Amino acid sequence: MKKTGSNKPQDINYSKKDRLLMALLTALSVSFTYFFYGPVNIYSNNKAEFIFTFKDFILPITLAFIGAFIILSVFIYLHKSFKINVITAAIISLFISGLIDNNIINKVVYTSGDTTPLSRRNLIIFFVTYFVIFYATIFVSVLLKEKWKSVLIFLCVLLFGSNAAVTVSDFATKDLIHDTDINCNYVASEKGLYEASDKENIIVILFDRMDTKYYDSVVKKYPDYFDNMKGFTLYDSATTTYSRTFPAVSSLITNKLYLNDVPPEEYFKTAYSTSPFMHDLKKNGYNINLYIDKYYEYTDAEVMKDYVDNVEPVTDYKPDTIRIWKHLTNLSLARNFSYWLSRTSILNALDGKTADLSTLVCDDGIYHDNDEQFYKSLKNNGLSPSGNEKDFKFIYLHGSHTPIILGENCEKSDNATIQSQTIGSFKIVFEYLEQLKKLGVYDNSTIIITADHGFAISDFKNYFDCAEDGITACMFVKPRGAQNEKLITSSAEVSITNLVPAIVQDAKLKTNNKYGESILNIKEGDSRTRTLYQSVISNKRKLILNEYEIKGNAKDLSNWKLKQQIKSDFSVY
Repeated sequence: MKKTGSNKPQDINYSKKDRLLMALLTALSVSFTYFFYGPVNIYSNNKAEFIFTFKDFILPITLAFIGAFIILSVFIYLHKSFKINVITAAIISLFISGLIDNNIINKVVYTSGDTTPLSRRNLIIFFVTYFVIFYATIFVSVLLKEKWKSVLIFLCVLLFGSNAAVTVSDFATKDLIHDTDINCNYVASEKGLYEASDKENIIVILFDRMDTKYYDSVVKKYPDYFDNMKGFTLYDSATTTYSRTFPAVSSLITNKLYLNDVPPEEYFKTAYSTSPFMHDLKKNGYNINLYIDKYYEYTDAEVMKDYVDNVEPVTDYKPDTIRIWKHLTNLSLARNFSYWLSRTSILNALDGKTADLSTLVCDDGIYHDNDEQFYKSLKNNGLSPSGNEKDFKFIYLHGSHTPIILGENCEKSDNATIQSQTIGSFKIVFEYLEQLKKLGVYDNSTIIITADHGFAISDFKNYFDCAEDGITACMFVKPRGAQNEKLITSSAEVSITNLVPAIVQDAKLKTNNKYGESILNIKEGDSRTRTLYQSVISNKRKLILNEYEIKGNAKDLSNWKLKQQIKSDFSVY
């Protein structure tokens, strides 16, 4: 008797109505999740990071969602028999794999801006997970034959329904329909960036992530590279207060600690408006300029407009709709595929990506760290007299942080390394120092070149689980009238918290506030206890501050002690 072949996969038969239903539901769940729900959800939960509004991207994401829905529906519908099972199963398997990868294996989040690929172990797990689930789902779909339709409908309705519910909640609780405010009325502008007093200055140049390892790397290649920093002392075993840019920069400026007790936006408002250091500078006759980036250093500069002279009102903003759409879509895809995330880039403010998405307009232009451009302008135009008796300048620069794009001459290079970028960054310092000498005010200026934090280890583990030695950051300090012709190095047990007291001491500020111990009074051999707060992300993606107590040489991790964990209900910032 001739076999009928009824058990072959090809014998799976669907009516046109069944195929249309399967195509529409699969396409809807996919296109809605990636092209509408993802961008909306990411924006609504991170509005403080973005300087654009909901209306600036609703049209392109809606068109992308509809376009993807139509194209995918047609593509799936045109397939018959077992092929439609295979295609729909393959698509659904990506969602299942993404959920497992994102929530269990790699726990994808957008944090430090690094673009380091996944570790070999996690890369293998990533591909094995997707491979196994991909073929397992296809196998089940073929095995179930026509019953796969019911399973598919259940999964699609579950996926679409859950994401649609979150989207409705975002619209209701975040008031997206009426979202027309960029949440920023004032910004730190470039006003006075290329000026300095020809009488008296306090200059603080802060590099992001200037670890002592990077300094050692430069000295290994060019032993005398830093020698001619007249009057400076390098503290090569110094600790910072925090492990990340927030709240390290604002804490240094305001001399106000952040201890996970309030939301970051509230901390910014309180710290800048009540900073005793900033107000003491103003009372002592200083013109204050803070050249800092929006988001990680402040949310709205309105809170400092009464004492910071380069704060200007936002007169307009210009969104780049296409870039905004691409950025949010990439984030949506990366949230579900860690390989996509690690191999492209973690698109957030620290990569400068959000600064390209829209432009805040003010009279003198918003300040954004751009080391290459700053160096070119400084080299070509120099520093001119500001006309002020006393100037305080705080300049935040990209420094040794990723992305690594600068060569040794502070120009973009395809062959850039951490070493070349560190060398290039110090071209800015050396040029700035030369310009102060030309103004005749070098000797009468307090100058500090420092870092907000050292090398970034992990956002998920404490230092003892992933670091081989202690994390230290370079601090170069030149008091007024310092006589040493070449750079002096000290391994004194100092912290970034000792810098503001040094400024107060060196500038002879009149104050009723107590600022603590000055770095100028701390000698090698003095035994001191320092504190560092490491930002760690909990399993629920909330910010934890690990408080470390450091006694002795900070480079020796055995001198570190985990004192306590300060938990919060606030997301990592």
